[in-house]
Amino acid sequence: VVLMRLLKRKFSQIPKSYQRRIEAANEDALLTWAERLVDAETLEDIFEEQKLLYMLESLRAYQLCSRQ
Repeated sequence: VVLMRLLKRKFSQIPKSYQRRIEAANEDALLTWAERLVDAETLEDIFEEQKLLYMLESLRAYQLCSRQ
């Protein structure tokens, strides 16, 4: 809740895709994003690395399913 309020204050509008990621995030991700918010100029500055990690995890899961 706090992260969403701070993001809205800094960037006004938060796309639904970022809202969903925040809702699904674990405590470590939320803390990382909150720390990045201090210096961020864009939403991408906050979330980009996590997006890449998410894509890699999704790819690994797909590959595991494909092997079975």
